[in-house]
Amino acid sequence: MRKSIKHIGLFTIMVLIMQITIVFAEITIPPATDDFYVNDFAGIFSSDEKTRLQSNAVKLSEEKEGIQVVITTVESLEGIPIEDYANEMYNQYAIGKDDMGVLILLSTNYNEKVAEYNKKVQSFPSYVIANICGFEPAQYFEASEESHTAPVVEF
Repeated sequence: MRKSIKHIGLFTIMVLIMQITIVFAEITIPPATDDFYVNDFAGIFSSDEKTRLQSNAVKLSEEKEGIQVVITTVESLEGIPIEDYANEMYNQYAIGKDDMGVLILLSTNYNEKVAEYNKKVQSFPSYVIANICGFEPAQYFEASEESHTAPVVEF
């Protein structure tokens, strides 16, 4: 009996250590492409769309002295809250002169990853570490009815 309690205790400690490693994993951001302003890692845009977006972003940066708009698509945020992922990407890419930049980030399977993240944050034993570190469940993305109409944007 005493041996099995010892084994359970050791197993629990090992699982908690593994969970700490997962919780404190570094955010890995893909490096910016040579185009910089359009980083289509999810393959959403056509070649023509990328060229048009790139051209408009370069024109804006030149006309407005350092204001940069960077559009990035990724397939997954790897379970990281979108705010953290976007902040890390913004800083790593050094967008905009004197922080005068905008990052538009789109993850193609965001809600799927939110579900995985929320499950980890709310399941034993990882919720113990999540609570200690202040991690909370993430919100699902919900598009409003108005968002189904594409806006007209002119630079």
